[in-house]
Amino acid sequence: MAQLQSVGTQPRYAAQFGNLTNVKLSPPLAAYNVLMNELTNTGDLDSAVQLTGYEYPVLSAGQPVAEAIVAANSSRRGSAVRLSIGGSTPADLAKAFQLLPTLDQAHTGSYEARYLSGGGLFRAIWLKSAPGGSDYIYMLSPVSPLATGKLYPVADFVTTMIHNSQIQQAQGGFN
Repeated sequence: MAQLQSVGTQPRYAAQFGNLTNVKLSPPLAAYNVLMNELTNTGDLDSAVQLTGYEYPVLSAGQPVAEAIVAANSSRRGSAVRLSIGGSTPADLAKAFQLLPTLDQAHTGSYEARYLSGGGLFRAIWLKSAPGGSDYIYMLSPVSPLATGKLYPVADFVTTMIHNSQIQQAQGGFN
């Protein structure tokens, strides 16, 4: 927090974000990387994700201004802290968490929200249900044909990601 508060006094950030001396950390969101090769091989999202750390949205005057990212090491313990000021992720997450409770599918169960990313190809929130429940993916960035700001069953997400991965591989792989 001290790092963010000292940044908030710098004119270039203060002009953009206002006074960052009174900031609040929101509860953490577990962040996972989707291992595309594993997803393509297994078709199972649960086995194709790797915990990368935890993202703490940072609010100033109730508005998202940054995120504190605690990276996880191989023992799943925090090993490094990085501060990301501005950008679209804090605002996208805040908007998503305002919208998700209003969606019909989200009313029918209890979910753990997980932040997913795929090597810079996409960002999403995975609503992970209890065993036996239905999981959903809320897209924060588009992956054709999945649109930003929409909720999809995990099976649709997995099918799309496998299809797109196979096309990418046929065209020479990922750069």
